[in-house]
Amino acid sequence: MFLNVVVLLYHYIVDKYHHRLLLKEQLYADIVLNGIYLAGGGALLRGLDKRLTDKINIPFHIAEDPLLSVAKGTGIALKNVDRFSFLMR
Repeated sequence: MFLNVVVLLYHYIVDKYHHRLLLKEQLYADIVLNGIYLAGGGALLRGLDKRLTDKINIPFHIAEDPLLSVAKGTGIALKNVDRFSFLMR
């Protein structure tokens, strides 16, 4: 069951977001150079970063402390809600 959820998540990320990365050239260039950092519980899934890197040909990295980075990012967004209003829908 858990493996099925991981596979579904993997296909969702690949299918849903791969074409969107191609839309903004500057964003795409930055991602290709620096990669994408995985955070949260999904980042703790063993091998997910390597599998995504192999499939999409963009480097994926795991945040230093994936669970804490989500909390820190949420705190930053809430302190700067005027700058991140698009997050509050």
